[in-house]
Amino acid sequence: MKSYRESYSLAKPFISIIRLIQNIQNNKIAVIYLSARSFHYYCLTKKWLSNNKISNKNLILVNKAEEKIPYLNYFKDKKVILFDDLSYNQENHHVKFYTTVLEYVKNNKHIIHVDYSLLLELQNENNFDLEDFLEQIIEKAYLKYNK
Repeated sequence: MKSYRESYSLAKPFISIIRLIQNIQNNKIAVIYLSARSFHYYCLTKKWLSNNKISNKNLILVNKAEEKIPYLNYFKDKKVILFDDLSYNQENHHVKFYTTVLEYVKNNKHIIHVDYSLLLELQNENNFDLEDFLEQIIEKAYLKYNK
């Protein structure tokens, strides 16, 4: 079994998602990386982001996924696009979800969630189309805000 250090440092980047993040950053949109992992992995995580040509200046680590909620709440006066599968246990081939955080995200209209299923689509997309993706996000936001 791999250690967390080894898993984090050897994590395979998904090119379409990296291209999307780079495009967002190139358009001067703030990107904050909020990850549930021990602070012991802060430098390793910054290095992974840098090695994959992603700006890493806004990195926040929390010990548990539930600790993301106060940070998401802090941005209540902004529109937030959250790229987070909010899942764990993939290494055992039985994906589980952080239901408390998912419920918070679902009940807060300022958050547009790019969730597990949409991230899987992005990961498998070789010819990623930013315009098409943004249309999907806008549609998702429209549906959420007009419930």
